Amino acid sequence: MLNNYAYYLAEQNLKLKEAEKMAIQVIETEKNNPTFLDTYAWVLYKRGKERDAEKIMESVISKSEKGDAEFFEHMGYIKKKRKNCGDAVKNWNKAIEMDSTKTELLKEIEKCQGKH
Repeated sequence: MLNNYAYYLAEQNLKLKEAEKMAIQVIETEKNNPTFLDTYAWVLYKRGKERDAEKIMESVISKSEKGDAEFFEHMGYIKKKRKNCGDAVKNWNKAIEMDSTKTELLKEIEKCQGKH
């Protein structure tokens, strides 16, 4: 429940410091839960801590057996913010491959590749 609220706050760009504290509290109970780690990384990304977010997402993706489209989508945004459009596009393509409903990422890919 707390994880969902922290993610909601991050998505709304609200109370991000509070959301970070919540996410930390959640991962302290389950340190290896990829969903909780993804939330923590997403909150960090929203707070402008892209380097930390990227490290966490690299760990989540490498440890995740089947992967999750959301993980790759988030990693794409993190990579883009870190000015690495090549890797952002690779991650977004992987997200689309895993979940064909993520069509909004096609616009992000075009923007990253300079084809507005």
